[in-house]
Amino acid sequence: MTCVLPSCSSTVLTLTKFVLKRIPLKTSRHFSCSPFLQKDHKLTEILNKKNKRGKLQPVGIKKIESKKPVANVFDGICLERFAASIGKDIDFLIDVITQIASENKADAIISNPEAPLDRELILDVISYLKMRPVWVPPPPKEEIIDESEFQLYPQPPPPPTDLEKRAPIVAIMGHVDHGKTTLLDSLRRSNIVAQEFGGITQHIGAFSVKLPSIGNLPVTFLDTPGHSAFKAMRQRGAQATDLVVLVVAADDSVMEQTVEAIKYAREAGVPIIVAVNKCDKPTANPEQVLNDLLKHDIIPEQFGGDTQVVNISALTGQGIENLLEAILLQSEIMHLCSTPKGLVEATIVESTNLPDLGLVCTAIINRGTLKKGTILVAGTCYGQVRTLSNEFDKFLDEAGPSTPVRISGWKDELPPPGELAFEVANLSKAKKIVEFRRQKKMDTMFVEDLKIIAKRKEKAREKYRQQRFELFKQGIIARAGHSPDAYTKPNLEEIVALEIPSLTIILRCDVDGALEALKNVLSTYNAKDQVRLKIANAGVGPLTEKDLELAADIGAYALSFNAPIHQYIRDVAKRKGVPLEEFHVIYKLVDRLKELLTQKITPIIERRLVGSGTVIRAYKLKDGQKKKQPVAGIKVDWGKMDRKFIWRFVRSGNTMSEEDNITLYEGTINSMECEGQAINQATTDMQIGVAITDKNLTYKEDDRVEVFEEVQVPQQINWNPPGF
Repeated sequence: MTCVLPSCSSTVLTLTKFVLKRIPLKTSRHFSCSPFLQKDHKLTEILNKKNKRGKLQPVGIKKIESKKPVANVFDGICLERFAASIGKDIDFLIDVITQIASENKADAIISNPEAPLDRELILDVISYLKMRPVWVPPPPKEEIIDESEFQLYPQPPPPPTDLEKRAPIVAIMGHVDHGKTTLLDSLRRSNIVAQEFGGITQHIGAFSVKLPSIGNLPVTFLDTPGHSAFKAMRQRGAQATDLVVLVVAADDSVMEQTVEAIKYAREAGVPIIVAVNKCDKPTANPEQVLNDLLKHDIIPEQFGGDTQVVNISALTGQGIENLLEAILLQSEIMHLCSTPKGLVEATIVESTNLPDLGLVCTAIINRGTLKKGTILVAGTCYGQVRTLSNEFDKFLDEAGPSTPVRISGWKDELPPPGELAFEVANLSKAKKIVEFRRQKKMDTMFVEDLKIIAKRKEKAREKYRQQRFELFKQGIIARAGHSPDAYTKPNLEEIVALEIPSLTIILRCDVDGALEALKNVLSTYNAKDQVRLKIANAGVGPLTEKDLELAADIGAYALSFNAPIHQYIRDVAKRKGVPLEEFHVIYKLVDRLKELLTQKITPIIERRLVGSGTVIRAYKLKDGQKKKQPVAGIKVDWGKMDRKFIWRFVRSGNTMSEEDNITLYEGTINSMECEGQAINQATTDMQIGVAITDKNLTYKEDDRVEVFEEVQVPQQINWNPPGF
């Protein structure tokens, strides 16, 4: 662009990119300037000077700011960083790439999310999203982290001079109702059964008992649930123990959970002692138990094997002394030792959230001596021991090997049952280890999510290809090619899913193991085509006011399993209209859940024939309008005819076949009269007149009339969890 200033005495000013250039001209009295202008003078310095004709206006081009959002990118950016730069999640970015890139290229990116993206694809994505790229320097390469600094492993075996004899850890396992908890009652002279809701164990109970009959030697017992829902608890119980006492009822023999307990004991590599219980019953058959055990490679000593089998009655105390001797003998053979010195190692048995203590776990000390103030790391959790207590809620100063103890002081999260807890030097190191583990866990989950996404995309693509191919074979489309964005369109299944009713629940449990068991039960839910089951929130500890606020917002049921509910929470639930239910037995919770799901299913409408009649006369009545109202004179042959029911008028064809019958009308009627009086219902042998809305319908004698009542038939949820 060139701008020439008028009447300049010595130069013409040429404006190119707002820079003045020098061209000699004649001098004019209207414009005062030096004979030569310097090249770097700006236009505004000259235009600000006045002349007789007025001020010269500045000349320039206004810069238009782009309103497009900015994406900071660099060459070789990876999928995760690219998603962050455009402010979207990974799933969204993968959808876009799959739509604009070739199928092979998209698959390669999805299969290797850490691979660098080329500049062409980056620009294509940004253009597709109507954004503006800003190229920035790539971030500095991440420093290689020495993972060994954040790893915690069990310590090597202590020197023999530090070893001390420790109490055996014994897991009581077996089928539900075979008498495990009653046996523990007999061993500790207590009444645990009376405290168990429904008479079944629903937690792992860990406690230490000094047995006078064997010289006051302590034995640590684990009571594991027998119900099928608590499978993971039993597995953890076997892994945290030295030996397993397998309780088998003499009148029931080997059952499903018995076989499962044998499997877990073998996987953990621990010996088994069989306690044949309920031998006092008239129907007891201990010999049958021995024969059934042989089928599972459990060879009793009576048959030349190495498995001790003891006949007992936990209820009467028969054979209990023999069982204790067997436990003591087995522990002597195993030479159970540990050291109270050095760093603490423990096994988490159970976790819960208590109102007075906060996040608490039950653990068994493997080695070392746990004291108040000790800093522990378990999985992705850490904490500093605030209190130690035993199964009787008595506070302890310390706990040595084989001691079951309740530990409070955990931060942020509950340590998962089955996890190993390690002592670390200080809180700073504990935090770094936990942060590292959490990041590793997130990275692993991210990779797994990408694999799942890739599988879903491939499945959707294949389905779309098949649909296209079918249309191609039918001649509806000219080619059976692939449209990259086709699988992102809502399909029929997604549309139908929107019409399926749903049940949303908020679940709270007293301990982590119970929550895990219930989640396992809910994971078997397979009636999604009837009702969708949604878990809005699930956690350990009592229901909170925030839980109820969430339930009120989304219309959820609040369910509590063995977690105490404060009266204030009950009042809040009532005020907010949130259904709140409390359960202490797992099968009652599952039964109630099935009821709630069943209530959500839309009932099927069935028509039941409740009456029949015959048209004996057809006539028309004036209704105040030009067209007369046809009326059917009907005799009720049987049943009842209600005005609100569904009426069907049928005319027979030329043959006696039902297929030749013609349906004249089906629906409700306008009016029904008998002897000049309006009525709502007619019964057998009554003669009535009936009129409908359609004035074009012509009745004939012998037309058949059928009356149906529509009845709602409730449906049952097709979900039966294993063991319930």
